[in-house]
Amino acid sequence: DPAGAPTIAYPADGVVLPANLNSLEVHFTPAPGQTLFEIRFVSAAMELLVYTGCTPVGGGTGCAYQTDVTFWEKLAGNNRGTVPVAWQIRGVNAASPGHVGTSATRAMAFSKEDIVGGLYYWNSTGIIQRYDFGYPFQSPELYMSPQQAGALACVGCHALSRDGKAMAIGRDIPAPEGTPVGASAT
Repeated sequence: DPAGAPTIAYPADGVVLPANLNSLEVHFTPAPGQTLFEIRFVSAAMELLVYTGCTPVGGGTGCAYQTDVTFWEKLAGNNRGTVPVAWQIRGVNAASPGHVGTSATRAMAFSKEDIVGGLYYWNSTGIIQRYDFGYPFQSPELYMSPQQAGALACVGCHALSRDGKAMAIGRDIPAPEGTPVGASAT
């Protein structure tokens, strides 16, 4: 049913993912009435299918599915450094599955080598977190909170020096910032 196609929101088409990411969230918007979904990943090396309901995200208008470590190992492990994997989502109304809607096909590829090192990112709760790709089963750690930086609400905008020894952090942005972290007002 072309009118019943789920819409994929994330990840983007053509993305290249680190093979040691260990998990991935797929975000999509179901067509009206859809409650059951098939997410299909196909490559020359394998075909993986997952059947899932809708785990609501985005104020309840969208759905998310998160892979587990075993699924990720099969998906990324079988496709490291090869041609992209094709994937799509099919949706039906589980109570009346007569019409099947199919999303556009997307592609994702996986790096041949693992990524090692820290990734610093802003969390929507107003903190900066660090994920260490050298320790794949470790949860992200708090790197900087508003309280640590002397901010009122959040820290978010940041830049890391090339050698990784210093970070500039914006406090309470988008409001004007008067004094950079680590600097003194004169």
